[in-house]
Amino acid sequence: MKLKIPLLVVFACLFMGAAAPEEMHPVKITDGVYMFESSTGTSNATVVITNDGVLVFDFNILTADQVVAGIRKLTDKKVRYLISSHSALDHASGAWYFREDKPVYIATKNQIHDLQMQEAAGFNERKESKDPRAAPYKGKELVTPDIGFDGNMTLYFGGLTFQMTAEGRGHSTGDLTVYIPQKRVFLMGDLLDTDLHPGQGESGDIFYSNVKGWIEILDRIMARQLPVETYVPGHGPAH
Repeated sequence: MKLKIPLLVVFACLFMGAAAPEEMHPVKITDGVYMFESSTGTSNATVVITNDGVLVFDFNILTADQVVAGIRKLTDKKVRYLISSHSALDHASGAWYFREDKPVYIATKNQIHDLQMQEAAGFNERKESKDPRAAPYKGKELVTPDIGFDGNMTLYFGGLTFQMTAEGRGHSTGDLTVYIPQKRVFLMGDLLDTDLHPGQGESGDIFYSNVKGWIEILDRIMARQLPVETYVPGHGPAH
């Protein structure tokens, strides 16, 4: 059953803290890895600076311009890769801001489907809305991934290894994680709950979370027994 949520409610979620300016603060996770944390608790973006360029994990159209500006302060290297944890617009809508660097955008095949369907509809609805909170969507385009995969994909880039896993349906219809063994960092997106962002996920006004699948995904991640020092969530502080 599809549960339709009024647009007003969606805006209330997407523009949480709109009364105060939203700021993205870079938090150093380890050498070359920075999590840009939102001052209002909306989605984080993780930036990995390598010898050959930059990789960005998650990008919200409401804050991606600040992430680009922050990257320019940290390095003169170009953004070569984008990866989104899932298709929700607060994580996968801001690729437009990186267009000058012409990065390769990687996601799961499931995300590509969602971005071409309900997420595109939601993006265009906000783009055409007269609500002032939708201003960041004006004149922008929803960029879809260049590469889609199922199962596992490994990217060797700039002396680092990025082990991507299509974890399946948990928080969203298709969650993706990235493990960087050289940095002992695990990027979890919204699979990792925080006090700021508990509960099920939403995609295009429809709730798609699968609690049973979510638990199974977390069990599989723990069973891998990876040597991780820092787990980076989609919202809130790193752990």
